[in-house]
Amino acid sequence: MRSIRWKLPSIRLIANLCLMLGALGAAGFIASCADEEAPAMASARVINSRAELIGGQSAIGAPGDYILENDRIRLIIQDAGFSRVAGVFGGQLLDVDLRRPQEDDDSAEPNGFDAFGELFPVLFTQAVAVDEVQIISDGSDGGPAIVQASGYGGDVFTFLSTLNRAATGSNANFQNPDSDPQIRYDVVYTLRPGA
Repeated sequence: MRSIRWKLPSIRLIANLCLMLGALGAAGFIASCADEEAPAMASARVINSRAELIGGQSAIGAPGDYILENDRIRLIIQDAGFSRVAGVFGGQLLDVDLRRPQEDDDSAEPNGFDAFGELFPVLFTQAVAVDEVQIISDGSDGGPAIVQASGYGGDVFTFLSTLNRAATGSNANFQNPDSDPQIRYDVVYTLRPGA
């Protein structure tokens, strides 16, 4: 009968592997305890200071705009009025960024890395001429945060205005740009907790 002989290097290798696996497991456990996820939340509010804005080279939000945020992302919606970017009217999505740990510092400057251009709603070639932006739900009840931008149809391209009015039926008399508007648009931005 042959006996099996363990070589000392083999035992050391097994012992080292066990120690490394144990250390990795302990490190993972400690990291999971230290980095507890924040509870899912969503909120909507008017931006009052530059520190609440999203930072970055493409960021164009300003105090008076609206911020929608949850535990994962932040979005800025421009207040009513004329657009500060390529779109014609306000009420559009301007800035988007992930939540970042440094947001909570006491800096007077915005934090973040916005690289989003803009997103404005259109129907045919008619945009929403937003005259009102309001918070429908601020998310404090644990549900979604909701911001609504409302307005009548407005022309993105003036030379197509008659065609816009005829195609969408947005005015009482499509041939008369001063006729009463017939359609009011609502653009609803909804952000759910954890989404």
